[in-house]
Amino acid sequence: MRSSTRRTAGRTALAFAVAGLTVVVPHPAAAAVAAPAAIPLAHAATPQGTLPATGCTTVGVAATCELYAKPGTLTVSSIAIPIWGLSSTDTGVPGTPGPVLVVTEGSTVTVNVHNGLPGALSLAVPGLLGGADDRIGAAPGATKSYTFTANRAGTYLYEAGHAPDGARQAAMGAVGAMIVRPAAGPGTAYGAAFDDETALVLSEVDPAFNADPAGYDLRKFQPVYRLINGRAYPETDPIATAAGRRVLLRYVNAGLSTHAMGTLGTEQSVLAKDARPSEAPYLKVSDSIAAGSTEDTLVTVPPAEDGPKFAVYETAGRLDTAGHRVGTTNTVAFGGMMTFLDTGAAPSGTDTAGPVTQKLAAAPATATALQTVTFTADFTDVPNGGSNVTRAEYVVDDPAIAVGTGTPFTGSFGGPTVTGAQATLNLATLAPALAAGKHVVYVRALDSQGNWGVVNSVVLTVSSSGPVTTGGSLTPATGNGSAAVVLSATGDDSLLGGTVDQAEYFVGTQGANGSGTPMTLTPGTVVAESATIPALSFSALPEGPVTVYAHSHDSFGLWGPAQTLQFTLDRTPPAMTSGIVEPSPNNGTAGSPVDPTSIKVTAAFADPVTNGVATPITAAEGFLDNPNGVLGTGLTFVASDGSFNATAESAYGLIPLSQLTGMTEGPHQVYVHAKDAAGNWGPYAPLTLVVDRSGPLLSAASATPNTVNRTTTGVTLAATATDNLTAVAGAEWFDGADPGKGLGHPMTVTATGPKTANVGVVAGPGGFGVGTHVLSLRARDAAGNWGAPVTVTLTVTALSNLVFSDGFESGNTGAWAAATGPVAVLPGSALSGTQGLQVTAGGAAPAYLTDPTPLNESAYHLQFQFRPDTLATGTGTVNLAAGLSATGQQLFVVQYRKSTGAAQVRLGVRRSTGVVAYTPYLTLGTGVQTIRVDWAAGTSTTHKLTVGTASQQLTGVNTGTVRLDALWLGLSGGGTATTGAASFDAVLSTRFTLP
Repeated sequence: MRSSTRRTAGRTALAFAVAGLTVVVPHPAAAAVAAPAAIPLAHAATPQGTLPATGCTTVGVAATCELYAKPGTLTVSSIAIPIWGLSSTDTGVPGTPGPVLVVTEGSTVTVNVHNGLPGALSLAVPGLLGGADDRIGAAPGATKSYTFTANRAGTYLYEAGHAPDGARQAAMGAVGAMIVRPAAGPGTAYGAAFDDETALVLSEVDPAFNADPAGYDLRKFQPVYRLINGRAYPETDPIATAAGRRVLLRYVNAGLSTHAMGTLGTEQSVLAKDARPSEAPYLKVSDSIAAGSTEDTLVTVPPAEDGPKFAVYETAGRLDTAGHRVGTTNTVAFGGMMTFLDTGAAPSGTDTAGPVTQKLAAAPATATALQTVTFTADFTDVPNGGSNVTRAEYVVDDPAIAVGTGTPFTGSFGGPTVTGAQATLNLATLAPALAAGKHVVYVRALDSQGNWGVVNSVVLTVSSSGPVTTGGSLTPATGNGSAAVVLSATGDDSLLGGTVDQAEYFVGTQGANGSGTPMTLTPGTVVAESATIPALSFSALPEGPVTVYAHSHDSFGLWGPAQTLQFTLDRTPPAMTSGIVEPSPNNGTAGSPVDPTSIKVTAAFADPVTNGVATPITAAEGFLDNPNGVLGTGLTFVASDGSFNATAESAYGLIPLSQLTGMTEGPHQVYVHAKDAAGNWGPYAPLTLVVDRSGPLLSAASATPNTVNRTTTGVTLAATATDNLTAVAGAEWFDGADPGKGLGHPMTVTATGPKTANVGVVAGPGGFGVGTHVLSLRARDAAGNWGAPVTVTLTVTALSNLVFSDGFESGNTGAWAAATGPVAVLPGSALSGTQGLQVTAGGAAPAYLTDPTPLNESAYHLQFQFRPDTLATGTGTVNLAAGLSATGQQLFVVQYRKSTGAAQVRLGVRRSTGVVAYTPYLTLGTGVQTIRVDWAAGTSTTHKLTVGTASQQLTGVNTGTVRLDALWLGLSGGGTATTGAASFDAVLSTRFTLP
């Protein structure tokens, strides 16, 4: 609640009563605690005024402060919590927070830190203690002094500093408040006058952390106690004041969380934060104070007619203490960070306030239903009129029980002060008996004027059952009922103070106390308990979750509540849902992508849900050609996601290729199965691995026509391929010497059956020289085996005119020997027909097709269709076509340029000297362009570039004796500014003439 708007009559609110005072808390709030009936309000002592100068000794301008750090105990709501506290003397009781250190502005302050803690301890005073952080501090048992000048008045936090354990030491309680008074003296702060003041040190406690500060993970810090000056309401000290007085609240947030602190029924004027004055004080009902920060606010106490008490509380937090309940109800009792501005406004004239109850204690504070509890308290009427205390009584859980009807105390009543009065509560004979849990015992006293004092309270924890059994575990917690299970637990009677002397367990159903199977233990307050549950205990139980109960018995004769543990009984094994062996078929040389030296066996498994249970798969294995392999000895599988931890898993195993050596050709079986966390191995599932080392056989091989001349446009090579085991996957042909398997010219495979296919190709006759050629054909199967080649004879009587032709109507670039960069056959690039070639520029990166069919050509004619599309070159050029020699020399190029003007092309021809001669540029028109090149080798040759009907030529060029052996078509030789894409189509090259 950050709004500074005052409470109004129409505001939604929740009323509750605390110690006889009705206050209003904005929603949301904790549940109400019933107010005592007919109990007059006690009056606070005299307004407390300014804080005394504590914690330090001042001589002149030098102030010396002593801080003794020692382990101690903090009691919150009757719960003892270990702390690392501070005191100002060696013999003092360490507390949290430590003593308030009060010095004067301008003083030279020396703080002597005496370390009684396990680790090194340093000091931090944010905003005052300058210099580098002390990361060394005082060693255990040693003392270290810190000297600084208190140069700015205000409220400060001091805490354990930056030594290695500093953060944990501060969280354990080594914190406190330091107040620097202005040089003018007490009574003013930041220029504002005040009448009363108090330091409110805010902190939190996580009992789990305090129990093990060295081993606890502070990221898991979960406080259940929120304290003001080390106390939770209702144990907090009220702030004594009076109507109309100005109270300075010095908030010091020594905790790990932000706390929003507010006042109820009045407002706070924020004077300063972190000892730095506000530019202009401003009003707040509530304000957030960050961890490690301080805030000073000034509250003017409302007039008497507004009430005698005004809450100071955490507005944005839970106002409870570890969820404690009111009596045996489910109502959460008030607690946490809350105290009161207490005016104690008593009517003038007579004594109308009752005695104060002090030093209230219960022994034991935690008791069994069989014990007697003794309550001890002091009573005094000295601050409330000085009358004699005549009697005292207690009631349990309900302070509204009529006064005078409670259980009386015995003691030396009759004077203004009574010490050591006692009362007893016999839990064994109480009727009705108190339910197990926390109960609030309210105590009040009566003076001789008939005034009942305000109640004080103490929390009594009653246990109607025996020791708590915690930390239970089953090893294993999952199984198929074929093996024994180890049960371990801890029996703890420390809450009751008894001895754990027995423990037992039940499987499936909990029987009567004492009828279970005994567990092994050594008697003590906190004991380790264990038992081995035989497999026979699960044999008659149905598959599914099985509950195991374990509980403990103590020396009071009480059986404690059972801790329940779940054992998962799973007898259904996992099954394979899919699987594959790859590569299969295999000739013993083809490895998998995971490992090129091995075959990969992949399988998916699932553990079915039966009676609500399915357990994770923990292993998988395989056996090659062995359906009766010994469980757990097969080929080990690895989880595909890196870990077996789910009821459905994919896994793989690797079979070394060397293991195929000596195996017969034909199908083999890999038997795979998986195991679940319950120990169930699933049934074997076969996956087929085909071993094939023989390639396909070719028959009916032919070359049609087998004699070619100048007019022949193509030669069809064909054969029939048959494999013994697997499909025909590829074929090739070559002329003359064997280039190596897979390095010949590809042929098309058309399957005619599972293991048969027709193979063929149409070869351009321009690639053959004049004479007789022995052409070899061979096929490859799916296992990668190449069969033996068969030959056909081709006779070339004269070179044909055609070198190469492709209109891309095949939908691919298969007619070309190679494709480099981003090239694609697309309908959108068709310039004639239905398909065309799209070439995409990538700066200087090339993108082109290669045709190697030119055969040592001395004359070469090229024609192709071209559309520039979005192709641009900036200030550079890019080659659309290039004729190359056998050594890769570019004999001619068709260069293209376009920036912001028209697209243009020119022809470049390499002279025998290596210098390139260029024609003038020809400007391209719009749409599809037909580009033609005529090139020749010789000492005085003519070269011509034609675009449509326009042409440019070079004459008398000496190109030498070099011959043309390849063509690049696409984009090459461009600069980094080359962008966009262009389309090519209808490529034709000849030796003699173009159509």
